[in-house]
Amino acid sequence: MCDVFIINIDRHLHNDEYAKLIPLVSEAKAARLARFRRFEDSQRSLLGDILARYAISLKSGIQNKDLVFDENEYGKPLLKRPCTVHFNISHSGSWVACALDDAPVGIDIEETGPADLAIAQRFFSKNEYSLLISTPTEMQQEQFYRIWTLKESYIKALGHGLCIPLDSFYISQTDKGLRAITENGVSPYNFFGFAPSKGVVLAVCTMNDQISSMTTFDIDSFISAVTNHFLTL
Repeated sequence: MCDVFIINIDRHLHNDEYAKLIPLVSEAKAARLARFRRFEDSQRSLLGDILARYAISLKSGIQNKDLVFDENEYGKPLLKRPCTVHFNISHSGSWVACALDDAPVGIDIEETGPADLAIAQRFFSKNEYSLLISTPTEMQQEQFYRIWTLKESYIKALGHGLCIPLDSFYISQTDKGLRAITENGVSPYNFFGFAPSKGVVLAVCTMNDQISSMTTFDIDSFISAVTNHFLTL
């Protein structure tokens, strides 16, 4: 099963809310958050961490204090306990997203802006770049971010970071749905694209053939959900 959780950061956390949420993360994470210069960055990172903890605890039944996190050799966060749960986090602008799965999973969310064809030419495969420049001008921005998030979700699912060049594979429609085409053939991962709101694009890369659920919170509803679940606020 692949479940997706999203927060729309529709307002800043109040100081007392931030202070109540901090104890839910590890001491190491809290120390890193304290080093952020911009509150917006600290807030996004905090909410991403707690969103993952909430989703994992909700689905596994394991209490937050018993969750043990680690990372692989490429820096991808993973769970040591429970080891059967896989997750991935992404955030951009006013949005935070988390995918939860029973197999490696990747998620990417982006607030869209002007499409930079120079970036596309550098990082997209020839197939993807050709598709982009053949897209009507008024649709290129959406197409750019659609391709970008799909590619990022694949990289994140594999967990190898920048060791996999973005132009070493391309995403294409096949008779089995969207697939990543690599030098070794067709990847078994499935891709799903969504638009949670106008000007926002999200992609999920999973071994499952469907997204089981998608839950969206604003700040108030998320704090309420966390409060009711963890009973620590």
